[in-house]
Amino acid sequence: MSIMRAVVAGVILAATMGAGVAAAATPELSTSDQLKTRRYVSAGDRAYVMGFQDGGFYAQGWHVTGEMGGVWSQPLKLVDGVWFGVDGQWLGPATKFTSGWGYTRMDFPDAAGLKVSRTDFAPNGRRAALFGLRLQNPGATKTVDVKVDTHSEVMSHYPWAWTTPNAGDFNLADTGAFSDGALEFHDTGTPHANAGPHDWVAVVGSNPRPDGGTAGPGHWGSQTEPVVCTAESQFWCDEGPFGKGTGGQLTYHVRVPAHGTKTLWVGVAGSDKGAAAAHSELGAALANPSRALARKIDARERLASYSKLSLPGDRRLAQGIDWGKQNIADLTQQADDLKIRDVDEGRQYPPPAGTVEHVRWIGAGYPDYPWIFATDAEYTAFAAVTVGQFEAIKDHARALRDTSEILNGSSGKVVHEVVE
Repeated sequence: MSIMRAVVAGVILAATMGAGVAAAATPELSTSDQLKTRRYVSAGDRAYVMGFQDGGFYAQGWHVTGEMGGVWSQPLKLVDGVWFGVDGQWLGPATKFTSGWGYTRMDFPDAAGLKVSRTDFAPNGRRAALFGLRLQNPGATKTVDVKVDTHSEVMSHYPWAWTTPNAGDFNLADTGAFSDGALEFHDTGTPHANAGPHDWVAVVGSNPRPDGGTAGPGHWGSQTEPVVCTAESQFWCDEGPFGKGTGGQLTYHVRVPAHGTKTLWVGVAGSDKGAAAAHSELGAALANPSRALARKIDARERLASYSKLSLPGDRRLAQGIDWGKQNIADLTQQADDLKIRDVDEGRQYPPPAGTVEHVRWIGAGYPDYPWIFATDAEYTAFAAVTVGQFEAIKDHARALRDTSEILNGSSGKVVHEVVE
């Protein structure tokens, strides 16, 4: 999701560790201007990536200060970011950013004589996001060392910076380990008497398995050493004041054939139901990334076909409507097992008043407003209905109904803001 100037038609190359395979044609928007100051989202319906168009994952957002970016799967943040290096040098900054229907791509300066790009997308139906490092070799066959850093930050979307308890009180210190070819991070414990115990897990793995790995503090890739945000340093900083994550690195020896390509897929997945569920999501996401990307693009093209607008006198406006359809899809999220509490505008944290088993909604905006709102949805409903995305906005209304009935009974009073 991004707003840019140029409109081009393009084909994204998506492959496993074999030769590059063209997935599907899709309209694309590209820019090379001010990439460090422009954010992007690459979203599925169960997870999303929120970063910057130069490939960095700088701190952003204010509800949980500096922590609203990275990789999320509602209701959890999983990691602050993912960084790639080739033959001892971290990639970046990117020189070109491209947004497609259901994915994003960044082109980096050449590394070790190879042309390098990174494709981000979140498969629909999976609590996971995928990062595809594509290496294109214009010369003779060569083998390069690839390293992948990630910094964990397993935490919930609520509490916030100023609530009682606040995000720092509630966020427990992560633990991490490299085991069975993947990095595994846990936020485990009881942060508040009314919250109960939990084991929230993020896992990071790849297709194929890494040659090695390590876990421990740090691992900020090209953003080492991280700058901690303060009230005086909103830009640029890397880590919010409530951060309690750890990190890890995966390593690979990658053989790139002469005049050919290789794509290394790295996945980030998670669950609030423990390690087995997180690994299941990761395995499913990495089973066939190329096919998952093709299906994601097909799904976005179907959404685009639900309505057609012809404006021969203003083709840019017509294209803007087409991209608006994609933006609504990027904001459409799902979550399960919501514990409903009336926190009195952040002044209390009571026991749950009830549980909603499943919700689907259209968020109000990234990075700070991806959750469920009533008033905002009044406006979103017009747009969603106009472009034929009926089911998402109907599900949003059902989510408001189910939550309101738990908190307000049959009074007819509708909640305004629901944080997963």
